[in-house]
Amino acid sequence: MEKIPLISHIYTNKLLVDFLNQKQELSSLHNGHSFDRLDQDFLDKKDVNVKKRNLLVNVLTSQYENIGLPVPDNVLQLSKKGSYTVTTGHQLCLFSGPQYFIHKIISILKSAIDLNKKHPNAHFVPLFWMASEDHDFEEISSVKVFGKGIDIDKSYNKAVGTLDSSVFSSALQELKELLKNDEKANEIVQLFDQAFTKGSWSNVTRFYLHHLFKEYGLVILDANDKNLKNSFKSVLSKEIKEKFIFNSVLDTNTILREKSYKPSINPRELNLFYLNENSRDRIISSNGNFSIGENKWSLKQLDELIDQQAELFSPNVLMRPIYQEFLLPNVAYIGGPSELTYWLQLKKAFDSINLEFPLLILRDHFGWIDSKSYDWWEEQGYSFEDLFKPYDNLVKINLSKDDTFDLSNAKEIFDQLVVSFKNTTVSIDSSVEQSINASLRNMEKEFVRIENKLLKAFKIKNQQKLGKIQKIQSKVINNGILNERTDNFIAPFLNCKGNYIEKLINTSQVDDYSLKMIRY
Repeated sequence: MEKIPLISHIYTNKLLVDFLNQKQELSSLHNGHSFDRLDQDFLDKKDVNVKKRNLLVNVLTSQYENIGLPVPDNVLQLSKKGSYTVTTGHQLCLFSGPQYFIHKIISILKSAIDLNKKHPNAHFVPLFWMASEDHDFEEISSVKVFGKGIDIDKSYNKAVGTLDSSVFSSALQELKELLKNDEKANEIVQLFDQAFTKGSWSNVTRFYLHHLFKEYGLVILDANDKNLKNSFKSVLSKEIKEKFIFNSVLDTNTILREKSYKPSINPRELNLFYLNENSRDRIISSNGNFSIGENKWSLKQLDELIDQQAELFSPNVLMRPIYQEFLLPNVAYIGGPSELTYWLQLKKAFDSINLEFPLLILRDHFGWIDSKSYDWWEEQGYSFEDLFKPYDNLVKINLSKDDTFDLSNAKEIFDQLVVSFKNTTVSIDSSVEQSINASLRNMEKEFVRIENKLLKAFKIKNQQKLGKIQKIQSKVINNGILNERTDNFIAPFLNCKGNYIEKLINTSQVDDYSLKMIRY
């Protein structure tokens, strides 16, 4: 397995990089970014009372039983004091969407395994939080499998978890057609086939994730639940009365800007949506009153509605972490780079309602490449890190190995000549320095033009070889974007020799900020 550092090669966001590098100026915005921070005091603060535990267990039990799934042992474990969750979450993407959806789950599974070994007197449960209330249909309704795009050409504005699976049936047919000649694909096609019979999109997602990860104790929660939201009423009420998230995040954003960081999210005045039958609508606050679509509400009316029908209220991106931590005995949230940066904006909001903040852990990153391609890559004299260089740089590296096109000496000689001209000009007559420098700049431009012409000629002459270089690089990264962010897991699942999930878990190490490349 090869690894490449994420911080130096992939991620450049200053806030994220400084957080991962444990910069002291960010210490007030989080509770730690490593499981080394866990001790008994931290665990005690993240515990929840028996009433909350029983509510959570009852809701989870019902959700599993409603679609005929056995209730995982880890659900029952959550009723016991000393049991904690390690959580990640994601939108309910078509066939799980890009690979990093799976990689987030791998990260919590491996973390729970490691923590259970390290802390034998506690029990850690990997929990996946389904973003079932998200209404961005466009973001979840397309997927790329073996380079082919599959998408749903429709539009919806309601909580996606409530959509019927029939909405996505055309995509299932496309997937079957795409994989019909692959014998190994039978297993995954049958799994999705069964899942699509379970009604809502939340149920579909729970079903296939349960079967993919049931051996590893994964627990899957849909928090769009009446009883769970009833328990959260006091926080919903505080939000409409005090706008505590807005005020807290504004203060944090000021601190971040003063430290030369750019906040990820600018908060809305009110961080709640309202769930209508066919839409999820933003609640807008104005002059002490509230509007939802064309309907107007007073503060008293809206507060009474929260008390009577809390299930109609839906957290937005900044309220969701608070809802999650309110419900769960959660020690850590494992998320992607953009998630961690907006979580860093929330600690003051947590503090304002006396809610303990979790550890923030960067999810693991994986790439896949076949051994034959990588062996050829090395034969060409390329290193693993070269995979992450711009394509034109790879061409120049290849060009420099060709005696016919080697310009490295010419460039070195030219640069020396420029320096010599400049020195000579100063020593003979400085009055012509400006004119000479202008001529030298024109010479440099002409040199670059000649270099580009030769580069173009080299590409034409070596089209087949360079095409292969580009193809191999595209197995890992395209235009600076890792393939795990664009390609679905089905291709590596089918290509992997042995157990795909076991391979990922054995490779995973969340405290090692690197992209792990797995050969198959």
